[in-house]
Amino acid sequence: MGAYKYGGIDRQVRAMRVVLPNGELVRLGFDRVLPNSSGYDLMSLVIGSEGTLGVVTEATLDLVPAPETTRPLAAGFPSAKEVGDFVQLLARSRVVPFHVSFYDPSHLSNLERLGEDVPYGGGLVSLMFEGYTAVVDWEWDATAELVRKAGGEVAEEAYARTTWDDQLFDLRVAPEGPTLLMNEVFVPLSRTTEVISGMTRIIEAHGVRGGIVGTAASRSTASLMPYALVDQRQWSTFFAYGLVDEFAQLALDLGGRPAGVGLWMAYHMQNLHGTGGVEAMKAVKRALDPKDIMNPGKLVHAVSKFDLAIPAGVMNIGTKTISMVHALLADERKVRGRSPVQGSATDSQAELVEEERAEDLEDAPPEQGNDEDREG
Repeated sequence: MGAYKYGGIDRQVRAMRVVLPNGELVRLGFDRVLPNSSGYDLMSLVIGSEGTLGVVTEATLDLVPAPETTRPLAAGFPSAKEVGDFVQLLARSRVVPFHVSFYDPSHLSNLERLGEDVPYGGGLVSLMFEGYTAVVDWEWDATAELVRKAGGEVAEEAYARTTWDDQLFDLRVAPEGPTLLMNEVFVPLSRTTEVISGMTRIIEAHGVRGGIVGTAASRSTASLMPYALVDQRQWSTFFAYGLVDEFAQLALDLGGRPAGVGLWMAYHMQNLHGTGGVEAMKAVKRALDPKDIMNPGKLVHAVSKFDLAIPAGVMNIGTKTISMVHALLADERKVRGRSPVQGSATDSQAELVEEERAEDLEDAPPEQGNDEDREG
Protein backbone atom coordinates (compact mmCIF):
# COMPACT_ATOMS: atom_id res chain seq x y z
CA MET A 1 0.00 0.00 0.00
CA GLY A 2 1.47 3.33 -1.06
CA ALA A 3 4.55 1.85 -2.71
CA TYR A 4 3.98 3.75 -5.97
CA LYS A 5 4.52 7.08 -4.21
CA TYR A 6 6.80 6.21 -1.29
CA GLY A 7 8.63 3.07 -2.37
CA GLY A 8 8.93 -0.39 -0.87
CA ILE A 9 9.66 -1.44 2.68
CA ASP A 10 13.41 -0.99 2.18
CA ARG A 11 12.80 2.75 1.77
CA GLN A 12 10.60 2.98 4.87
CA VAL A 13 12.99 1.47 7.45
CA ARG A 14 15.67 3.80 8.84
CA ALA A 15 17.21 1.55 11.50
CA MET A 16 16.63 -1.73 13.29
CA ARG A 17 17.84 -3.97 16.10
CA VAL A 18 18.49 -7.58 15.13
CA VAL A 19 19.29 -10.66 17.19
CA LEU A 20 21.82 -12.73 15.25
CA PRO A 21 21.84 -16.54 15.34
CA ASN A 22 24.64 -16.48 17.97
CA GLY A 23 22.46 -14.40 20.29
CA GLU A 24 24.27 -11.13 19.74
CA LEU A 25 22.10 -7.99 19.50
CA VAL A 26 23.23 -5.55 16.79
CA ARG A 27 21.93 -2.19 15.63
CA LEU A 28 21.81 -1.50 11.89
CA GLY A 29 21.12 1.72 10.01
CA PHE A 30 20.80 5.30 11.29
CA ASP A 31 17.82 6.98 12.96
CA ARG A 32 18.24 10.53 11.72
CA VAL A 33 20.48 10.52 8.65
CA LEU A 34 20.83 8.57 5.42
CA PRO A 35 23.47 5.80 5.50
CA ASN A 36 25.02 6.61 2.11
CA SER A 37 28.55 5.06 1.99
CA SER A 38 28.87 4.19 5.66
CA GLY A 39 29.88 0.56 5.43
CA TYR A 40 28.03 -2.49 4.14
CA ASP A 41 24.26 -2.06 3.96
CA LEU A 42 23.51 -4.90 6.35
CA MET A 43 20.03 -3.58 7.07
CA SER A 44 18.91 -4.16 3.49
CA LEU A 45 20.51 -7.59 3.66
CA VAL A 46 18.34 -8.48 6.65
CA ILE A 47 15.17 -6.99 5.11
CA GLY A 48 15.49 -9.27 2.09
CA SER A 49 16.54 -12.39 3.98
CA GLU A 50 13.07 -13.84 4.83
CA GLY A 51 14.11 -14.43 8.43
CA THR A 52 17.13 -16.60 7.56
CA LEU A 53 19.78 -14.29 9.10
CA GLY A 54 18.26 -13.07 12.35
CA VAL A 55 15.24 -11.85 14.29
CA VAL A 56 14.24 -8.18 14.07
CA THR A 57 13.23 -6.95 17.54
CA GLU A 58 12.92 -3.23 16.82
CA ALA A 59 12.54 -1.06 13.72
CA THR A 60 12.64 2.70 13.20
CA LEU A 61 10.34 3.74 10.38
CA ASP A 62 10.35 6.81 8.18
CA LEU A 63 7.25 8.98 8.61
CA VAL A 64 5.59 11.43 6.21
CA PRO A 65 3.15 14.24 7.07
CA ALA A 66 -0.57 13.41 7.03
CA PRO A 67 -2.14 14.60 3.76
CA GLU A 68 -4.44 17.59 3.59
CA THR A 69 -6.94 15.57 1.58
CA THR A 70 -7.46 12.22 -0.14
CA ARG A 71 -9.46 11.43 -3.27
CA PRO A 72 -10.07 8.05 -4.92
CA LEU A 73 -10.58 7.33 -8.59
CA ALA A 74 -11.95 4.14 -10.16
CA ALA A 75 -12.05 3.40 -13.87
CA GLY A 76 -13.55 0.59 -15.92
CA PHE A 77 -12.05 -0.77 -19.14
CA PRO A 78 -13.23 -3.09 -21.94
CA SER A 79 -10.49 -5.66 -21.29
CA ALA A 80 -7.20 -6.35 -19.51
CA LYS A 81 -5.34 -4.94 -22.52
CA GLU A 82 -6.77 -1.46 -21.96
CA VAL A 83 -5.93 -1.76 -18.27
CA GLY A 84 -2.31 -2.41 -19.20
CA ASP A 85 -2.34 0.49 -21.67
CA PHE A 86 -3.62 2.85 -18.98
CA VAL A 87 -1.06 1.76 -16.39
CA GLN A 88 1.74 2.44 -18.86
CA LEU A 89 0.32 5.86 -19.75
CA LEU A 90 0.18 6.65 -16.04
CA ALA A 91 3.80 5.57 -15.52
CA ARG A 92 4.96 7.90 -18.30
CA SER A 93 3.05 10.87 -16.88
CA ARG A 94 3.96 13.32 -14.10
CA VAL A 95 1.10 12.03 -11.94
CA VAL A 96 2.19 10.22 -8.76
CA PRO A 97 -0.78 8.54 -7.05
CA PHE A 98 -0.50 7.11 -3.57
CA HIS A 99 -1.62 3.68 -4.74
CA VAL A 100 -2.67 1.89 -7.95
CA SER A 101 -4.52 -1.44 -8.04
CA PHE A 102 -6.08 -3.26 -10.97
CA TYR A 103 -8.24 -6.34 -11.46
CA ASP A 104 -8.70 -8.70 -14.39
CA PRO A 105 -12.12 -9.79 -15.76
CA SER A 106 -11.99 -13.18 -14.02
CA HIS A 107 -11.55 -11.62 -10.58
CA LEU A 108 -14.42 -9.22 -11.25
CA SER A 109 -16.58 -12.17 -12.32
CA ASN A 110 -15.78 -13.91 -9.02
CA LEU A 111 -16.82 -10.79 -7.10
CA GLU A 112 -20.06 -10.70 -9.07
CA ARG A 113 -20.76 -14.28 -8.02
CA LEU A 114 -20.54 -13.09 -4.42
CA GLY A 115 -23.40 -10.72 -5.15
CA GLU A 116 -21.32 -7.55 -5.47
CA ASP A 117 -22.07 -4.73 -7.86
CA VAL A 118 -19.61 -5.01 -10.77
CA PRO A 119 -20.45 -2.35 -13.37
CA TYR A 120 -17.17 -2.83 -15.26
CA GLY A 121 -16.58 -6.48 -16.10
CA GLY A 122 -13.74 -6.05 -18.58
CA GLY A 123 -11.18 -4.64 -16.17
CA LEU A 124 -11.00 -2.23 -13.24
CA VAL A 125 -8.37 0.16 -11.90
CA SER A 126 -8.52 1.74 -8.43
CA LEU A 127 -6.31 4.70 -7.49
CA MET A 128 -5.89 6.92 -4.46
CA PHE A 129 -4.45 10.43 -4.48
CA GLU A 130 -3.33 12.26 -1.35
CA GLY A 131 -1.60 15.53 -0.50
CA TYR A 132 -2.48 19.20 -0.91
CA THR A 133 -6.00 19.70 -2.27
CA ALA A 134 -4.92 21.67 -5.34
CA VAL A 135 -2.32 19.06 -6.29
CA VAL A 136 -4.71 16.16 -5.70
CA ASP A 137 -7.40 17.74 -7.86
CA TRP A 138 -4.92 18.35 -10.68
CA GLU A 139 -3.65 14.75 -10.51
CA TRP A 140 -7.22 13.42 -10.46
CA ASP A 141 -8.20 15.40 -13.55
CA ALA A 142 -5.00 14.45 -15.39
CA THR A 143 -5.57 10.77 -14.58
CA ALA A 144 -9.18 10.93 -15.74
CA GLU A 145 -7.90 12.17 -19.09
CA LEU A 146 -5.45 9.26 -19.26
CA VAL A 147 -8.32 6.87 -18.54
CA ARG A 148 -10.30 8.21 -21.49
CA LYS A 149 -7.20 8.12 -23.70
CA ALA A 150 -6.75 4.42 -22.91
CA GLY A 151 -10.37 3.66 -23.80
CA GLY A 152 -11.74 3.54 -20.26
CA GLU A 153 -14.54 5.18 -18.32
CA VAL A 154 -14.21 7.07 -15.03
CA ALA A 155 -16.60 5.73 -12.39
CA GLU A 156 -18.73 7.73 -9.99
CA GLU A 157 -16.73 8.89 -6.97
CA ALA A 158 -19.04 7.01 -4.59
CA TYR A 159 -18.15 3.75 -6.35
CA ALA A 160 -14.48 4.77 -6.34
CA ARG A 161 -14.63 5.26 -2.56
CA THR A 162 -16.29 1.88 -2.04
CA THR A 163 -13.69 0.17 -4.23
CA TRP A 164 -10.90 1.83 -2.27
CA ASP A 165 -12.44 0.84 1.08
CA ASP A 166 -12.40 -2.80 -0.11
CA GLN A 167 -8.64 -2.71 -0.83
CA LEU A 168 -7.79 -4.78 2.24
CA PHE A 169 -10.34 -7.42 1.26
CA ASP A 170 -9.28 -8.10 -2.32
CA LEU A 171 -9.18 -11.85 -1.68
CA ARG A 172 -12.68 -12.06 -0.20
CA VAL A 173 -13.47 -14.48 -3.04
CA ALA A 174 -11.77 -17.28 -1.08
CA PRO A 175 -15.04 -18.89 0.14
CA GLU A 176 -15.84 -19.69 -3.50
CA GLY A 177 -13.07 -22.30 -3.38
CA PRO A 178 -13.18 -22.79 -0.45
CA THR A 179 -9.37 -22.98 -0.70
CA LEU A 180 -7.37 -20.10 -2.19
CA LEU A 181 -4.14 -21.10 -3.92
CA MET A 182 -2.10 -18.06 -4.93
CA ASN A 183 1.30 -16.67 -5.79
CA GLU A 184 2.82 -13.21 -6.18
CA VAL A 185 5.32 -12.09 -8.77
CA PHE A 186 7.00 -8.87 -9.82
CA VAL A 187 7.16 -8.17 -13.55
CA PRO A 188 8.16 -5.23 -15.77
CA LEU A 189 5.23 -2.81 -15.90
CA SER A 190 5.57 -2.68 -19.68
CA ARG A 191 4.75 -6.42 -19.89
CA THR A 192 1.75 -6.38 -17.55
CA THR A 193 -0.80 -7.22 -20.25
CA GLU A 194 1.35 -10.03 -21.61
CA VAL A 195 1.80 -11.60 -18.18
CA ILE A 196 -1.92 -11.33 -17.35
CA SER A 197 -2.76 -13.09 -20.63
CA GLY A 198 -0.28 -15.86 -19.84
CA MET A 199 -1.62 -16.33 -16.32
CA THR A 200 -5.17 -16.50 -17.65
CA ARG A 201 -4.14 -19.27 -20.05
CA ILE A 202 -2.51 -21.20 -17.19
CA ILE A 203 -5.64 -20.96 -15.03
CA GLU A 204 -7.86 -22.07 -17.91
CA ALA A 205 -5.55 -24.94 -18.83
CA HIS A 206 -5.93 -26.32 -15.30
CA GLY A 207 -9.71 -26.13 -15.41
CA VAL A 208 -10.07 -24.09 -12.23
CA ARG A 209 -11.70 -20.79 -11.49
CA GLY A 210 -9.29 -18.00 -10.62
CA GLY A 211 -8.37 -14.39 -11.13
CA ILE A 212 -5.61 -11.81 -10.97
CA VAL A 213 -5.17 -8.89 -8.60
CA GLY A 214 -2.42 -6.44 -9.53
CA THR A 215 -0.63 -3.41 -8.12
CA ALA A 216 1.63 -0.87 -9.79
CA ALA A 217 4.55 -1.01 -7.36
CA SER A 218 6.50 1.70 -9.18
CA ARG A 219 6.80 3.31 -12.60
CA SER A 220 8.71 0.26 -13.80
CA THR A 221 7.33 -2.67 -11.79
CA ALA A 222 3.97 -4.37 -11.38
CA SER A 223 3.06 -6.81 -8.62
CA LEU A 224 0.64 -9.51 -9.80
CA MET A 225 -1.18 -11.95 -7.52
CA PRO A 226 -2.81 -14.73 -9.55
CA TYR A 227 -4.98 -17.14 -7.60
CA ALA A 228 -6.95 -20.33 -8.14
CA LEU A 229 -10.09 -21.38 -6.28
CA VAL A 230 -9.72 -25.03 -5.34
CA ASP A 231 -10.89 -27.42 -2.63
CA GLN A 232 -8.18 -28.93 -0.44
CA ARG A 233 -10.59 -31.68 0.63
CA GLN A 234 -10.13 -33.28 -2.80
CA TRP A 235 -7.17 -35.51 -3.46
CA SER A 236 -6.58 -33.84 -6.84
CA THR A 237 -5.94 -30.45 -5.20
CA PHE A 238 -2.40 -31.49 -4.26
CA PHE A 239 -1.49 -31.40 -7.94
CA ALA A 240 -2.87 -27.86 -8.25
CA TYR A 241 0.18 -26.57 -6.40
CA GLY A 242 1.97 -26.83 -9.72
CA LEU A 243 0.15 -23.64 -10.74
CA VAL A 244 2.29 -21.69 -8.28
CA ASP A 245 5.42 -22.75 -10.14
CA GLU A 246 3.90 -22.03 -13.54
CA PHE A 247 3.05 -18.48 -12.48
CA ALA A 248 6.62 -17.96 -11.26
CA GLN A 249 8.17 -19.44 -14.39
CA LEU A 250 6.03 -17.20 -16.59
CA ALA A 251 7.26 -14.15 -14.67
CA LEU A 252 10.87 -15.29 -15.02
CA ASP A 253 10.47 -15.85 -18.76
CA LEU A 254 9.18 -12.29 -19.18
CA GLY A 255 11.85 -10.54 -17.13
CA GLY A 256 10.24 -10.74 -13.69
CA ARG A 257 10.73 -12.73 -10.50
CA PRO A 258 8.79 -14.35 -7.65
CA ALA A 259 7.86 -11.87 -4.90
CA GLY A 260 8.96 -14.33 -2.25
CA VAL A 261 11.24 -17.35 -2.39
CA GLY A 262 10.76 -19.43 0.75
CA LEU A 263 10.79 -23.17 0.10
CA TRP A 264 8.77 -23.56 -3.10
CA MET A 265 10.71 -21.00 -5.11
CA ALA A 266 14.20 -21.69 -3.72
CA TYR A 267 15.26 -23.68 -6.76
CA HIS A 268 14.69 -20.59 -8.94
CA MET A 269 17.53 -18.73 -7.17
CA GLN A 270 20.03 -20.12 -9.69
CA ASN A 271 18.11 -18.52 -12.56
CA LEU A 272 17.68 -15.27 -10.63
CA HIS A 273 21.24 -14.71 -9.42
CA GLY A 274 23.49 -17.17 -11.20
CA THR A 275 25.89 -19.64 -9.58
CA GLY A 276 28.19 -16.95 -8.23
CA GLY A 277 25.37 -14.98 -6.66
CA VAL A 278 23.83 -18.02 -4.98
CA GLU A 279 27.20 -19.16 -3.63
CA ALA A 280 27.83 -15.68 -2.21
CA MET A 281 24.47 -15.81 -0.42
CA LYS A 282 25.23 -19.26 0.96
CA ALA A 283 28.56 -17.94 2.26
CA VAL A 284 26.77 -15.13 4.08
CA LYS A 285 24.31 -17.63 5.54
CA ARG A 286 27.12 -19.91 6.76
CA ALA A 287 29.01 -16.98 8.27
CA LEU A 288 26.06 -15.63 10.26
CA ASP A 289 24.13 -18.86 10.86
CA PRO A 290 26.53 -21.82 10.66
CA LYS A 291 24.06 -24.11 12.45
CA ASP A 292 21.19 -23.14 10.14
CA ILE A 293 18.75 -22.39 12.96
CA MET A 294 17.10 -19.30 11.44
CA ASN A 295 14.19 -20.32 9.20
CA PRO A 296 16.13 -23.36 7.96
CA GLY A 297 15.60 -24.79 4.50
CA LYS A 298 14.42 -21.55 2.93
CA LEU A 299 15.67 -19.02 0.39
CA VAL A 300 19.18 -20.25 -0.50
CA HIS A 301 18.38 -23.96 -0.34
CA ALA A 302 15.30 -26.15 0.06
CA VAL A 303 15.03 -28.66 2.91
CA SER A 304 12.11 -30.98 3.63
CA LYS A 305 10.45 -31.32 7.05
CA PHE A 306 12.58 -34.42 7.55
CA ASP A 307 15.71 -32.22 7.31
CA LEU A 308 16.66 -33.66 3.94
CA ALA A 309 18.07 -31.34 1.27
CA ILE A 310 15.95 -31.09 -1.89
CA PRO A 311 18.21 -30.55 -4.93
CA ALA A 312 17.07 -27.84 -7.32
CA GLY A 313 16.73 -30.34 -10.16
CA VAL A 314 14.47 -32.60 -8.11
CA MET A 315 12.31 -29.66 -7.06
CA ASN A 316 12.07 -28.52 -10.66
CA ILE A 317 11.00 -31.93 -11.94
CA GLY A 318 8.59 -32.42 -9.03
CA THR A 319 6.70 -29.15 -9.44
CA LYS A 320 6.45 -29.54 -13.20
CA THR A 321 5.21 -33.12 -12.83
CA ILE A 322 2.39 -32.27 -10.43
CA SER A 323 1.44 -29.33 -12.63
CA MET A 324 1.26 -31.60 -15.68
CA VAL A 325 -0.84 -34.16 -13.79
CA HIS A 326 -3.30 -31.50 -12.66
CA ALA A 327 -3.66 -30.18 -16.21
CA LEU A 328 -4.31 -33.73 -17.47
CA LEU A 329 -6.97 -34.21 -14.80
CA ALA A 330 -8.58 -30.98 -15.97
CA ASP A 331 -8.61 -32.25 -19.56
CA GLU A 332 -10.27 -35.47 -18.43
CA ARG A 333 -12.97 -33.56 -16.56
CA LYS A 334 -13.62 -31.39 -19.61
CA VAL A 335 -14.07 -34.49 -21.76
CA ARG A 336 -16.51 -35.88 -19.19
CA GLY A 337 -18.38 -32.58 -19.13
CA ARG A 338 -17.45 -31.62 -15.59
CA SER A 339 -15.05 -28.73 -16.01
CA PRO A 340 -14.83 -26.56 -12.86
CA VAL A 341 -14.74 -23.51 -15.13
CA GLN A 342 -18.44 -23.99 -15.83
CA GLY A 343 -20.91 -22.71 -13.26
CA SER A 344 -19.87 -21.39 -9.88
CA ALA A 345 -16.68 -22.66 -8.36
CA THR A 346 -18.51 -23.98 -5.31
CA ASP A 347 -21.07 -25.90 -7.38
CA SER A 348 -18.47 -27.39 -9.70
CA GLN A 349 -16.21 -28.40 -6.84
CA ALA A 350 -19.18 -30.13 -5.17
CA GLU A 351 -19.85 -32.01 -8.42
CA LEU A 352 -16.24 -33.14 -8.52
CA VAL A 353 -16.38 -34.36 -4.91
CA GLU A 354 -19.47 -36.43 -5.73
CA GLU A 355 -17.78 -37.77 -8.86
CA GLU A 356 -14.69 -38.88 -6.94
CA ARG A 357 -16.87 -40.41 -4.21
CA ALA A 358 -18.78 -42.41 -6.81
CA GLU A 359 -15.54 -43.65 -8.33
CA ASP A 360 -14.32 -44.75 -4.88
CA LEU A 361 -17.56 -46.72 -4.33
CA GLU A 362 -17.18 -48.44 -7.70
CA ASP A 363 -13.65 -49.54 -6.83
CA ALA A 364 -14.52 -50.64 -3.28
CA PRO A 365 -14.95 -54.41 -2.54
CA PRO A 366 -18.52 -55.61 -1.87
CA GLU A 367 -19.64 -55.44 1.76
CA GLN A 368 -19.58 -58.79 3.57
CA GLY A 369 -22.35 -57.90 6.02
CA ASN A 370 -22.38 -58.65 9.76
CA ASP A 371 -22.72 -62.03 11.48
CA GLU A 372 -26.47 -61.72 11.83
CA ASP A 373 -26.86 -61.14 8.09
CA ARG A 374 -24.82 -64.22 7.32
CA GLU A 375 -26.76 -66.34 9.77
CA GLY A 376 -30.04 -65.15 8.25
